[in-house]
Amino acid sequence: RGFDLAAGLAPAARRPRKLHLDPSVTLDEAFATILRSCFLHLLQSRPAAEDGRNPEGVHQLRVSLRRLRSALDLMQSVGALSNLDALRSEAKWLAQELSAARDWDVFRLETLPTIAKACPAVAGFDALGRAAARGQSEAYRRAHHALDDRRCAVFLIGLGHWIETRGWRNDVAAEDLGQLAEPAVTFAQRILSEQYAKVLKRGRRFKSLTTLRLHKVRLATKRLRYLGEFLLPLYEDRKSTRRFSRRLADLQEELGAFNDMAVTASLLEGLDAEPGSAIAAAAIAG
Repeated sequence: RGFDLAAGLAPAARRPRKLHLDPSVTLDEAFATILRSCFLHLLQSRPAAEDGRNPEGVHQLRVSLRRLRSALDLMQSVGALSNLDALRSEAKWLAQELSAARDWDVFRLETLPTIAKACPAVAGFDALGRAAARGQSEAYRRAHHALDDRRCAVFLIGLGHWIETRGWRNDVAAEDLGQLAEPAVTFAQRILSEQYAKVLKRGRRFKSLTTLRLHKVRLATKRLRYLGEFLLPLYEDRKSTRRFSRRLADLQEELGAFNDMAVTASLLEGLDAEPGSAIAAAAIAG
């Protein structure tokens, strides 16, 4: 980070590191490892998001917050934890403040240039790009304001303290404490099976699903993927788990395309476009 600052380079936006969990690890130790991984990814992504020159910064910070929320949801399975709701609420707040910046990044850097290149006879893409740049700039101002907010700093410090002191031990009811000492692999099998069943249920009659229901399928699939990243390492590096993870990633990407369409339509509706960009906007909507 110091060398990047000295050289004037944009901070790197790193993807989360692959988890390594021993199959014999306890649930308590598994929770600590998973949460530390999420927290490290969050801290590593923040400088790039604050800098703003690399759009991957905001993207990875949002991914880190989704992973963190999935990990906190996972912990609810051992019983009511008094601090969980507050931590999940703050993670959700920060993710929402970043979401518009990511939406405009995708639209301006991926969607718009791809369709403009495919439709060279259509006029108005340049004007549409200028309007999108203004929306992107405003969204980044909102994101930077949230990252500079004292609320964000308090959230990160409190989260780090809770993880390092394993604060969930104090939150778990006395009758549920025994679960933390049990093998994590037993817990993993139940949780993964339940979430897998939920994805299948939400995906029934897939071709006839509305945009809202497709969004719910995507969220359930995304949660299953994060749970898989957290818990499948307990099954060691088996061929079947690697194949499952690849197929799940492919499915999530396909569902993400449906979501990008819905988001694009919303952005176009609220765009303060210049005269002459209407045909380009219609081409993108189409």
